[in-house]
Amino acid sequence: MLFAGIAEDESFRWISSEIIENATIGEFLQTLTLNEGDSGATEDWQLQVWGTPWTPDEFVDRAVVAGHPAKLHSFLPPLLRDCIEKSLTKSCSQRMAHRAQALKHWLRRSIQLKHQEEELMRTLEPGVAEVLQGKRILVWKEMLQSINYSDMGVVDEFCAGSRLTGQTDLTNLWPSKVTPATMTEGELHAQARLQRDGISFVQVVFFDSEIAHSVWDQTLQEVIRGEAEGPFDLSEVPSDFPLSRRFGVKQNGKIRCVDDFSWSGINAASQPRESPKPHTLDVVAAMISTVMGYAEGDHAWVSRSFDLRSAYRQCAVHPDSRQFSYIVVGDPHTSSLKAFRLKALPFGSVKSVHSFLRIARSLWAILTSVFWVITTNYFDDFVSVADLREAASVDFTVKAVFRLLGWRFAEDGPKAPPFSSSLVALGVQFDVSKLHQGSVSVSNTANRRDELAQALDQAVTSRSLAKLEALRLRGRMQFASGQFYGRLARRCLAVVTQHAYGSESSTLAEAAIHALSRFRDMLVNGVPRMISSKATTTWFIFTDASHEPHEAEPFSGVGGVLVDQFGCRRRFFSEQLSPDLLREINVSQRKTIIYECEFFSVLCAMIVWKDFIHQCNVVIHTDNDAVRDAFIACHTSSANSLPILDAILEAENDAECNSWITRVPTESNIADDPSRLQVDLLMNCGCLRDRIGCSDIWSNIVCKPGNVAKGGGDGPALHTPLEKRRSHCKRGSSQQNLSKQDNGKRTKF
Repeated sequence: MLFAGIAEDESFRWISSEIIENATIGEFLQTLTLNEGDSGATEDWQLQVWGTPWTPDEFVDRAVVAGHPAKLHSFLPPLLRDCIEKSLTKSCSQRMAHRAQALKHWLRRSIQLKHQEEELMRTLEPGVAEVLQGKRILVWKEMLQSINYSDMGVVDEFCAGSRLTGQTDLTNLWPSKVTPATMTEGELHAQARLQRDGISFVQVVFFDSEIAHSVWDQTLQEVIRGEAEGPFDLSEVPSDFPLSRRFGVKQNGKIRCVDDFSWSGINAASQPRESPKPHTLDVVAAMISTVMGYAEGDHAWVSRSFDLRSAYRQCAVHPDSRQFSYIVVGDPHTSSLKAFRLKALPFGSVKSVHSFLRIARSLWAILTSVFWVITTNYFDDFVSVADLREAASVDFTVKAVFRLLGWRFAEDGPKAPPFSSSLVALGVQFDVSKLHQGSVSVSNTANRRDELAQALDQAVTSRSLAKLEALRLRGRMQFASGQFYGRLARRCLAVVTQHAYGSESSTLAEAAIHALSRFRDMLVNGVPRMISSKATTTWFIFTDASHEPHEAEPFSGVGGVLVDQFGCRRRFFSEQLSPDLLREINVSQRKTIIYECEFFSVLCAMIVWKDFIHQCNVVIHTDNDAVRDAFIACHTSSANSLPILDAILEAENDAECNSWITRVPTESNIADDPSRLQVDLLMNCGCLRDRIGCSDIWSNIVCKPGNVAKGGGDGPALHTPLEKRRSHCKRGSSQQNLSKQDNGKRTKF
């Protein structure tokens, strides 16, 4: 029965149970308000609303409805989903005809709007007009209006120029997230006056001569193109105008200029109100996975990326913000400092990022919605896929749209690859040669793999790694691990992090050397990640264990149930753990080992059902919070459980699955009965039983040579907040507790 009550003086007294005694199980219960004097309540009272957990069958049904929280299709933007559904339900010839007709219409419209475009350009502030020269703004605006684009304010900002301080516009394109400014413009001017005399050549030019000459030459080229003004002596710049230093970074054999607007404090005077979400690898993978559902099996697909050239330099700074657009550059010929005023967006300003991503998103929306180009957008990169038969049509269309709107893009060289079965983009390599057969591989590029393997070899050979080197190596390892299956690599990352933050010596411990060697093996010999048509399949695993050593008849057992994405109970196991096995598990001779038994039940499920879950989504349900937390963190402080965890992560890696672990209340756990050898209900519903050898799993999997505890080191790893946020397996609000709810909030039982 449902009831309400109050607590007084640490005793509990039931009251007003009749108020809600007729509530239906599963309803949200409204909060009850008791005033002083009602039902004997005093000033010190506590209102409690109680419910009951779902039954095991109810919980399974609701878990299936919730699905996998991180399935690939969930990353697909609605506009791109609409583009795929709309275009791929048409024939290839119809798609090509649509693009040709759309291009014909907008080319004609651009001619009709020619004089209005010229008049609009004359009304713009001269410095802004110089940067935006060649852009067909009215055509762009009409294209956006034709698809009822939600953020038409992007056109106004583009025409006026982007401000470098203050709040960003609210576009409603991205999640709301306010990052408060820590300085006002007045404080920024005051700080600039104080800092001006302290700026030295060594502070600005802290890199080698090759980079210094390249940065200087590139800056002069920007002046020639009308994107900047200068050079000026520093004395010619008002003393209260902040100066941001420009430096160079080598990337893939090229030197890229970066404007440090944090050094000058300008970024501190910016207040973003949204968190932009460019299309990362997850979105590309979701796009490919969705396309697989429509691709015709007889026709191959190809891919390529399109790159806007000097993209930020094609957008203007607002005239009022030019007081904040000064940069200081070292002249390597005279070893003196010169100032330049940027008229185009700087690369290194917080507001520049928001403004450019807003503009790039509008271009992406046009490509997908107007021209049916299946593409993503990550900053200035547009990663596209196309049926081989229409690759020429897509290639011509994207280039024609960029030219029509006046955007400069890479037309040759490594940034302009042709459509092919292999694509290098966003730091990884895609092989789409078998997309039409339901399989695409994603791997680290050969250069990234070889360079990282060499760095790992060097660290292992020298047996030494300074803190800064460790953190730099860890960052490279973290990106590369994104192309590994499972989360086994996180064990290695944790050890490197522990060495960087927890060791006063640069000498590597044996655990760290083993972790680096293990990571190198995964890097060099591991299989590529696969985007598979099977990735749309989700399996639900429920596990439990019982351990009652003090009963008249001591008993320990493990149970598991495998449920498919339609809610059908497909397989189960139910086994008793022998006393000999329990002694082997309990190497540290703890009083109770229910935690270890619960952990072992998860391992048994991963092993016995590995063929079912291979390359699929998997949601694992356990009623033991400690097991769930250890699985998420990839670490446990229990000496008994560390080898079990290591074996689970190995099994997850071998299964090449996308796993998620979450909690099921004990009362709702369908695996509770089989963990006690109670199998009648499962047998009666047609669920098939798998007989497993628990002792064999222990001896052959957990205790195999090289497995026990080596992967994670001897103590708990130290995690930075960034790594905690980016963990591959997190608690999902949609999955964590599917128990009865009160007032819309998840309730743990």
